[in-house]
Amino acid sequence: MLARLAPLLARLLPDRLRRAFEGFWTVPLMLAMLGPGAVAAIHFTPRAALPASALAALAVIEEDGARAVLSTVAGGVMTVATMVFSISFVALSITAQQLSPRMLDFVLRDRAMQTLIGAALATFLFAGGALMFGSARDQWRLALAAPLALAAAAWVLAAAVLFVYRMTRIMRPDEMVARRGDAFVKAARGLSDAPGGCAAASAEGAATL
Repeated sequence: MLARLAPLLARLLPDRLRRAFEGFWTVPLMLAMLGPGAVAAIHFTPRAALPASALAALAVIEEDGARAVLSTVAGGVMTVATMVFSISFVALSITAQQLSPRMLDFVLRDRAMQTLIGAALATFLFAGGALMFGSARDQWRLALAAPLALAAAAWVLAAAVLFVYRMTRIMRPDEMVARRGDAFVKAARGLSDAPGGCAAASAEGAATL
């Protein structure tokens, strides 16, 4: 959802702010803020807001077990993300030498990669922040954070599978040619739509290609 929201906001903002939303770290940072936001939501949620059945289910989860789950999730998501990125970029570097160096730029702009980075950061920050619930009255919050961290870890794994699928498509020669063609069409349209005239649009189009 946030990955689709960033391009929409980019069209409604001035040029300087638009460049910020077109950057590589915009979507990952927006997704990463979900982690601390979820920790804050759990912290400020009163115990009375949860139904009795939910509190009874959370009472089964021990504090040591919840901490072990959070620690495992925090380290595991970063390990998975690092391994996926390392293997993918080695394969992309070899493929880029045969097709085009611009392939790496297309990968960095791909929403699947940005979503994976944001999901991994959000899960890591959530699991790490939830470990701060240490008092006896916060034990139910710690028990609530453990299954949420597992759900976030499943989100990261799904994003990793999507990222690997996208990378296998990008490394295909026909997909690479299609992306180069789309970039050329976008730059050509900018020649007539740019407010600074054809010269400014030509410079921007050359940077895009």
